Amino acid sequence: MKLSEISERFGVNDKTVSRWLDTLENHQYIRVTRAPRGLILWVRNSKKRTDKNVRSLRR
Repeated sequence: MKLSEISERFGVNDKTVSRWLDTLENHQYIRVTRAPRGLILWVRNSKKRTDKNVRSLRR
């Protein structure tokens, strides 16, 4: 992925995404590898939801 793709998706600046990724990496939630054509992201400690009976809030 490229920073520009992520920033476009979230509607923020590239620097903001870079800060977010640095924070997540520093707290060891993700591992980031810089590649020639973008970034490779790995989620380190993914927690799957076990409560399958959660409903969305009605509006």
